[in-house]
Amino acid sequence: TSITLDWGVVAGEYTRYCLLENSTDPSLCVWLSGALPTNYLDSAADGSFYVTGFLRNDYGVSAAVVSNTVTIDRTRPVLASATITNPSPANTTSYSMTWGGVTGGGYSSYCVQENSTSVAACTWNSGSLPPTITVSTVEDLKTLSVWLRDDAGNVSTRLDSNSVLLDLSAPTLASATIVNSNPTNTTTYGLNYGAITGTYSHYCILENDTVVGNCSFTAGTLPASYV
Repeated sequence: TSITLDWGVVAGEYTRYCLLENSTDPSLCVWLSGALPTNYLDSAADGSFYVTGFLRNDYGVSAAVVSNTVTIDRTRPVLASATITNPSPANTTSYSMTWGGVTGGGYSSYCVQENSTSVAACTWNSGSLPPTITVSTVEDLKTLSVWLRDDAGNVSTRLDSNSVLLDLSAPTLASATIVNSNPTNTTTYGLNYGAITGTYSHYCILENDTVVGNCSFTAGTLPASYV
């Protein structure tokens, strides 16, 4: 990582300089020629970091100049999993989420993209991952891609959720006709159905009742008769 250094005014002349990481011991110096650098490639591990500078000329070595302390953080946050818990297909744009654990030192912002894997297109949101994500109303198979970012700017590797189909369109049944004669002497009613628009997985048939809240839905296709 390149550390930017801002040096004060140097009094006198020097022929060599030395920079130490997290140390003030001049016996560890490797002396270099040239001007003091304004950018320094450090080799330190994550954690507290400071630089000590020494100057040297033919008359001796300067006193140590110790920089301020900064925190080095090169560790990306890692999100273990992202799971959409809605059934597929879902009939709501509010997708409930279960998030796995986060390792790597935490995060301060997140990005969630719908059917996009480009981190460059991210809009970063501050705070913790939310319990729900609102998706677009486009009826398609939706996968959510997630990134985390920490205060140092480290961005996690993309994590993709499971895929859940959004279906906001109710199926339409054109007609339903009882084919028995009227009056009829049987409790078994034959049924003919008109065209169905869309797809369906369950049906409900109510007798002398038009309140859908009273339905007990049955999986499968519409039956040819009703008892």
